[in-house]
Amino acid sequence: MELESEIPYMLYRKAITNFLEVMILTSLRNQPMSGYDVISFAHRKFRILLSPGTVYSSLYSLERSGLVKGVDVHGKRIYALTRSGKEAVRSLSMMKDRLLGLISSLFIGQ
Repeated sequence: MELESEIPYMLYRKAITNFLEVMILTSLRNQPMSGYDVISFAHRKFRILLSPGTVYSSLYSLERSGLVKGVDVHGKRIYALTRSGKEAVRSLSMMKDRLLGLISSLFIGQ
């Protein structure tokens, strides 16, 4: 891979991992998911393969924060939003335009 195409990919990957917890929370508003489901979702939506360590670290962090709850179902840990997690997703949804504006402003000249 040439350096010109490698750098944008690395930055794209970093942006996704930086927003991973937001992605997980917003994905869980539709349905409970396992860590594997999160990895598959990210691959389908963003064409990126996240490591299990990265995903499970984020899930554990969200669980410790009380935003998600994991339960064991048939040998798989399935995560769902808690009441606090649902409130966090509502807050993020209300901030969506500000977040999009922030990201857009990074690409607009001053």
